[in-house]
Amino acid sequence: MATMAVVLARRSQRLVCLHTASTWMFRRRASTFATPTHHEYHVANGAVVHYSTYGPIDAAASIVLLHGAPGSYADFKHLSPLLAREHLNVVAFDLPGNGRSSADAVGSKYNLSDQSLAAAIVDALANRSDPNTMFILGHSFGSHTAMRVAANAKSVGGIALLAPVGLRPHHPLRRFPMVLLGRLLQQPHPLRSILAKINQLYYIHGLRFPKRVPQDDFTFALQRIGSCDFEHMKTVVETLHARNLPSFVAMACDDRLIEPEIIRELGHALPPGRRIEFQTGGHNIQKSQAREVANGLVQWIDSILARLSQHPPST
Repeated sequence: MATMAVVLARRSQRLVCLHTASTWMFRRRASTFATPTHHEYHVANGAVVHYSTYGPIDAAASIVLLHGAPGSYADFKHLSPLLAREHLNVVAFDLPGNGRSSADAVGSKYNLSDQSLAAAIVDALANRSDPNTMFILGHSFGSHTAMRVAANAKSVGGIALLAPVGLRPHHPLRRFPMVLLGRLLQQPHPLRSILAKINQLYYIHGLRFPKRVPQDDFTFALQRIGSCDFEHMKTVVETLHARNLPSFVAMACDDRLIEPEIIRELGHALPPGRRIEFQTGGHNIQKSQAREVANGLVQWIDSILARLSQHPPST
């Protein structure tokens, strides 16, 4: 019995040491890539799309992060440093009309839509100085943008979605006429300022967004939602299948913004891949479940990169 107790004690001590070493390595890696580098992409009309990167510039692969409506690269500030590796860097955009990027990057404020945002990102990615395999990730409404980008950009290895909008309206879109109001904002309208104020109040008090978000970001978010075409997104999903792009979908069962069944339906419709469900975490799992999401994403990406190294896609 004494011998068995000694053996168990040694095993327990070994496990503690392994856990401590693993935790140290995790924190060291995260701290190494904790500070972003900020960049600008100038579109043809001179407007600027801002993006921030984490990790080595010459990494073998990139994961491109696209925020929701509204949002910015900072939506991923907890996740981005955890994703970066020696072989994987992070490219997090401020989409036009959000954060540091002007709506002029898509032509004008009236031209801002999910389609024009996706086209702007495809253009920016096509002009990178360090092309590599890319994985496109979208959070919330950024999922539609991410799917459009993945369906049209070159050198895409997979599509990843966190708490995504699905292929049919979720409950805030059903109980509040956001799509209709968003479409009104896509052209000059005498009531634009009033609609913008009502929309801001709804985002803050109804959807619980922080008050510090500028009103214009909320307004452009509503325009983006107004451009939503759920039927056309089914065609986009078909393109993802045609391109044979693996998918990753993660959600929390207590998401109050998007019903879990809508997210599961999207997961079933997408090409095969990894699915993760957290019991808790809410809508912003890129923050609340950052470590678990990062680990799952990196494992998924590494498995795809390993397969691509053995069976390169035909050109």
